[in-house]
Amino acid sequence: MMDFYYFEKLERMQRRIHRKFLSEWNAISPMKLTIHQAIVLQTLARGGLHTVTELADIVCISCGGLTILCDKLEEKGLVVRVRDETDRRLVNMQITDQGRKLVQSIVGLKGELVERMLDGLSTQDMSTLDSIYTKVLRNLGEQNGQA
Repeated sequence: MMDFYYFEKLERMQRRIHRKFLSEWNAISPMKLTIHQAIVLQTLARGGLHTVTELADIVCISCGGLTILCDKLEEKGLVVRVRDETDRRLVNMQITDQGRKLVQSIVGLKGELVERMLDGLSTQDMSTLDSIYTKVLRNLGEQNGQA
């Protein structure tokens, strides 16, 4: 049987890292965007149109939560809802020009934050961490170890 000491320790560290990352992001975020809003904008900037369901899966939040998130992005003029031309029941999210401009700032700020966060970790360290997370996700039934 596994000793849960390490699991609990890693769980606490992961929560602390996440909380600290969010705190740091909130301090520098343009337009007071949450990290989830920033991820949605980056995703839309890279890939064009996405449904709320697709975006919810990418961001790892519920469809209801993502709908509220998109409402706020739409209020800020960063995204618009576009009906699918072939199936009017489907609604896609699309980034606006203002949103696309903001993504450039997001990428730079997020990059600086991630660099500071990972300072001192080697490529080998990152590869090991990637391998461990991939194995854990596979153990939990995720295909290809991706969430």
